[in-house]
Amino acid sequence: MENILSWLLWGAFIILMMRFGCGAHMFGHKKHTHNKKQADGQAEAIRWEHPQSAVDPVCHKTVDPRIAKTAIYGGEVFYFCSDTCRSKFEVSPDTYVDGSAISRQTHVSPS
Repeated sequence: MENILSWLLWGAFIILMMRFGCGAHMFGHKKHTHNKKQADGQAEAIRWEHPQSAVDPVCHKTVDPRIAKTAIYGGEVFYFCSDTCRSKFEVSPDTYVDGSAISRQTHVSPS
């Protein structure tokens, strides 16, 4: 009888831990003071769109931004024709960033 009681207590303990333990908010989820309306407005303020075409800064080939490999450097997105070109760029980005014929990301304000 003692063995059955022990198993029942352990089973109840495990069920309680699964239900209420480890940060599961035993007494309900408390309300946060985040301003959801403000956060939603900020998310809508900037919309990012791919450019129609892009130029790989390493080999200077024209690439389709929808399927191109990408890297971010200096807060800008750069598009590459292959992993090889992206790897070369990531080793020494200053060598390839000269500001000419490089497609940059575009921010569009909502209308």
